[in-house]
Amino acid sequence: MSDDPSRAKAIFLQAIQCSDPAAREVLLREQCGTDPALREQVDILLEAHAQAGSFLELGVFADSATIDQPLAERPGTQIGPYHILEQLGEGGMGVVFRAEQQEPVARQVALKVIKPGMDTRRVIDRFEAERLALAVMDHPHVAKVLDAGSTDSGRPYFVMELVQGVAITAYCDDHELSVRERLELFIPVCQAVQHAHQKGIIHRDIKPSNILVAEFDGRPVPKVIDFGVAKAIDQGSMEKTTFTLEGQIVGTPEYMSPEQAQSRSLVDTRSDVYSLGVVLYELLTGDTPLDRKRLRSSAWDEITRMIREEEPPTPSKKLSSSDALPSVAARRHVEPARLSALVRGELDWIVMKALDKDRARRYESPSALARDIEHHLHDQPVLAGPPSAGYRFRKFARRNKRVLATIGLLALAMIVGTAASVYQAVRATRAERLAETRLEEVERQRDAARQAEAKADLSRREAERAREAAEQAQRKATAVARYLVEVFRSPDPERDGRTITVAEVLDQARSRVEEEFREDRVLQGQLLRAIGETYMGLGLIHEGTRLLEKSRDLLRDTVGTNHAETLGAMHHLAEAYLEAGRRSEALPLAEETLRLRQEMLGAQHPDTLESLSALTLVYIDLGRLAEALPLAEEALRLSRATFGPEHRNTLMALNNLAGVHYTSERYEEALRLLKEVAELTRKVLGPNHIHTITSMNNLAAAYSGAGQFEAGLRLAEELLPLSEKVLGGDHPDTLQIRNNLANSYIEVGRTDEGIRLHEETLRLYQEKLGPEHPHTLGSMANLAGAYGLAGRWADAVRLRARTLLLRNKVPPGHPDTLFAQVEDAAARMDAGQDIDESEQPQLLDSLLKLASLGGPMHREILDGLEWGSRAWVEEGKLDDAASLMENVLRTRRKTQGSEHPDTLQAMIVLANIQVQRAEYAAAEPLLLEAHEGIVQRLAAGGKPDDEKQPQAAVTNQQPEERFFGALDDDETQLRAAVTNLVQLYEKTNQPEKANAWRVKLIELKRE
Repeated sequence: MSDDPSRAKAIFLQAIQCSDPAAREVLLREQCGTDPALREQVDILLEAHAQAGSFLELGVFADSATIDQPLAERPGTQIGPYHILEQLGEGGMGVVFRAEQQEPVARQVALKVIKPGMDTRRVIDRFEAERLALAVMDHPHVAKVLDAGSTDSGRPYFVMELVQGVAITAYCDDHELSVRERLELFIPVCQAVQHAHQKGIIHRDIKPSNILVAEFDGRPVPKVIDFGVAKAIDQGSMEKTTFTLEGQIVGTPEYMSPEQAQSRSLVDTRSDVYSLGVVLYELLTGDTPLDRKRLRSSAWDEITRMIREEEPPTPSKKLSSSDALPSVAARRHVEPARLSALVRGELDWIVMKALDKDRARRYESPSALARDIEHHLHDQPVLAGPPSAGYRFRKFARRNKRVLATIGLLALAMIVGTAASVYQAVRATRAERLAETRLEEVERQRDAARQAEAKADLSRREAERAREAAEQAQRKATAVARYLVEVFRSPDPERDGRTITVAEVLDQARSRVEEEFREDRVLQGQLLRAIGETYMGLGLIHEGTRLLEKSRDLLRDTVGTNHAETLGAMHHLAEAYLEAGRRSEALPLAEETLRLRQEMLGAQHPDTLESLSALTLVYIDLGRLAEALPLAEEALRLSRATFGPEHRNTLMALNNLAGVHYTSERYEEALRLLKEVAELTRKVLGPNHIHTITSMNNLAAAYSGAGQFEAGLRLAEELLPLSEKVLGGDHPDTLQIRNNLANSYIEVGRTDEGIRLHEETLRLYQEKLGPEHPHTLGSMANLAGAYGLAGRWADAVRLRARTLLLRNKVPPGHPDTLFAQVEDAAARMDAGQDIDESEQPQLLDSLLKLASLGGPMHREILDGLEWGSRAWVEEGKLDDAASLMENVLRTRRKTQGSEHPDTLQAMIVLANIQVQRAEYAAAEPLLLEAHEGIVQRLAAGGKPDDEKQPQAAVTNQQPEERFFGALDDDETQLRAAVTNLVQLYEKTNQPEKANAWRVKLIELKRE
């Protein structure tokens, strides 16, 4: 071994003159000979030289750290918008930090910066590949890329989702997961890698430390991280960055596939399958297939030979021969002997198929590996099988070419012997070959017979279970069908003496089910659910809700929460709660049902989509429109992909999305969607179907919302008799049509007809749903508004107060309660009553909360906020008042237009506040704009938006509803604008302008 640095330097100087890598390698072998220490010193010098050469060629990186310089980025420093908190780890090419981001969203992230001493072009290109690879992937079990950029020193960095987890092997051992639990945790890892392959990405460094497990809601969730050595498949934008250079190690030897160890362009997706096989091997046995110590202590050539040629023991053999078996078994929560038995057989076959040296014999994809594991877990036949004797011999031949060659030479030497010797040798050879052939055939047949017997046994057990399940399901289905036919059979007039209603039949059926099926609680739960749904369909909401609650409880206690029957009962109960106005119970149940169905059935299962739509409706009803919109869009997308555009589930999803837009006052978009829904439901379900009637009613409401009042009125008038005929006069859907029709009457100026219909509808709501149901309270609010428009202030105030009293029973802060408080105050002010000073802070608080919900800004809210800003001015809170009025004016411009009288008044109010705050430059253009708008209105002789109003409303001169006091008339607004302009010009020392506007003010007062 050489300790002379001058010797290494001399060889290094010779080597850098060789531009041909092959010639350089010959030189190094000749000069270094068998001295590994000398060769290592020379290699270090050559690597440093390569680093420096690339370093000088990088241009923009020329001022960054050299190999000897420390990393500039460290805890406490800032990288773009990210503040580094601590170092989490260091890989072959980058350093990973935990960092904090404040804007535009506050969160903690994982930030990876390229390492000092790694600033070569190919390493930066590999870094680019990692960033691009992550950017094209979106999977729940792949860490998401969030951002990318470069540091002040020029180093690239990227930002990823921070996964607060541990390596999958460590997690499994720390939590003593069983073999089954480990397999179940491993399956989504395979699915994540499969997703990457479908995006054209090979990981090439799959190992436990790149599979982190974190807990969410108490459940372990694995995430694959660090595609730092990813290789693109047929992806032009990445080809330049992902090739493997000769002699460069990319990956981790313990988990590296044979083809990857050759450092050639042989790597494809099956290389990741091999690495997954190694991870699975380690999860089962606690060790890697090839001995770690030998790999780490060997030279690279020996490492690659071991990976390519050495056959690892099967997992069961590894366990049986391991001294650590007791501790390994304890971490898997099983007895040592039992662990070997669990792994022996199918798991051996699955692992060894993934680890096959011949990639053509491996699983073709990670998803195929996951499927075989699932088959094993569900006692289904697996694709993998034991290797045949012939296959084992061919493997032996490939490993022992020299031995076989020697045998061949010996056979050739035997030819020069005597004829008798040759004859005997031939006979012996033939006999031996025949014996080997027969032995091989026998062994192959025995293996095949064992495998066939095992599969046949599994098939028999599976068939038996399936037959028993089918027979049980058939018995239950027959019993349910027979029972329902019996209870719904028309009663005998002679026996009964009267006509019996469907509701009475249901009451009898419920009593019989509760009595006759006490012993079969599952069947009882199913029948009660069917009857409960029928009650709901008839509009008997309270009765239906009670039965669905009992059905849910029975099924949950017998077959468990995760059973399909129980989840179905939970779904319908959540809908019933919503119909009954029990929102606080509907929300958690709808959220739980959706989560469980997504976990048990998948995102695109019809039941899951049903629950997605149900939760959307709950969010709409709660006014949580920002949450409802993405759910509605996702439900529609998945429904179209799963069922097609005309399926009833797709139509319901389309209707729900329209509902979000309607409730958000995006009437034009809602109208477009609802026209499509109405046309398709009529086509698919027929004109008399309840869903068709509902969609047409929604369309009528959307017409009115979009200002097409006559169209909404015509459609509502057509629908009401049809709904009364099909559903009944007091059905909740019929009452909704009556409510919309009453509103339409008022919108076109037929106020008296609207009031009469509202009064009748309210009475029916109170009888049908009770006084506190949200639909009843909504009907009361509509009638109160109609009273106000008709000048019946006392009736309006009385009804608003009653509505508020009942709304206060809803949880505090609910939009309905806040809105009722606002409407009650507005009605009293419109009736000439003052709001007590003690009430004003609470009222303003309710207004501000409504404004902060993110929903539509109704005129009631805007009027109230304008009133609140004036109250703040009186209290001297000018800053708060100005901020509030700026929002009011911005919203009025957007929703009502700049020429609307409400908007013009808002300009004057805001400008007055700005004058008081000496913000003259901001106030002047507002006052001039308001003055010009009012003058134009007066010249036109009316409102610019009169043509948008229905003719009946204009003709009958119905008053435009204004909340929190009457709107100032045009003359009053004009005088206010001019007065403020006079004050503004006086305070800004502009006497000529002040005098000119003072003259205008005098003329206005004369008029």
